[in-house]
Amino acid sequence: MDVSVIIPVYNQPHALDLCLEGFCVQTTSQIQFEIIIVDDGSEDDITPFIKKWEGKIENLIYIRTENVGRASARNMGLKISRGNVVVLNDADRIPDPHFIQAHDILHRNNNDLISVGHIRELYFSNIQHNRDVIKSCVMNAKLYKIPSYCKMVYQCYDEAGMSISSIPWVSTFSGNLSFRRTLLEQVGMFEEAFLKWGFEHFELGYRAFKRNYQFVYNKSAINYHLAHKRPTGFYKKSIEESLEILYRLHPKEEIKYFKQFFLGSLSLQQFEQKVSGKLPAWNHNQASSHVLSF
Repeated sequence: MDVSVIIPVYNQPHALDLCLEGFCVQTTSQIQFEIIIVDDGSEDDITPFIKKWEGKIENLIYIRTENVGRASARNMGLKISRGNVVVLNDADRIPDPHFIQAHDILHRNNNDLISVGHIRELYFSNIQHNRDVIKSCVMNAKLYKIPSYCKMVYQCYDEAGMSISSIPWVSTFSGNLSFRRTLLEQVGMFEEAFLKWGFEHFELGYRAFKRNYQFVYNKSAINYHLAHKRPTGFYKKSIEESLEILYRLHPKEEIKYFKQFFLGSLSLQQFEQKVSGKLPAWNHNQASSHVLSF
């Protein structure tokens, strides 16, 4: 098996339906891949949408667990995966037709590399009703936006996609990411102390960075996030809890700066400068001098 795609899911059956359809039209004739769906105790019945694509995706694996959180769900998928390359994609993200191929090709001659994909975002209030419009947006690359956080941290890379930053792990997005299986042996899996929505992806990226993994911004590995509403105060509360867990795991000065960055008291430029001791090598622009707000 060349590639294993791990997709955790909690409810969102119509988003998952579009996600799986996207994996049916991949330009991967020479790449053998499997799709592993890990149902994290969904309350909605997603099994009809799994069965719908079973005959069209050759290696489609579905497992269900109690609601244990995204980190544990991903780890369950990782443990049964067989691919030399692991690709992470969330259930509410539709892959571009070249998605798997773009991730796979980057790992052909490099083991110690993390491929950070390119994230685009679509905004539709009713996914089921707008299904055909959403598919058209993906196929024709239209009506999307690049999330502001992504736009900010993509600056940590040069035009060729190579990291020019001392903090590239801040771009570790588990919704669009890949690495060779050897990373799991050298760095470990996702930290299961993150029980809910959280920063398990940044924590994994931080450990990989400390083990000298090279981060590459893979502009061709595109997927489309179907943005959805969260309860008021969701992100602020979740971020604060995640930052506490992250610092407990890694009580380092740079994690303190990361906390200040995420809570809005440092810009990305200032964060980079505090860690490296010098001005960032990447271009200075208005976005990088702004602070985050939630």
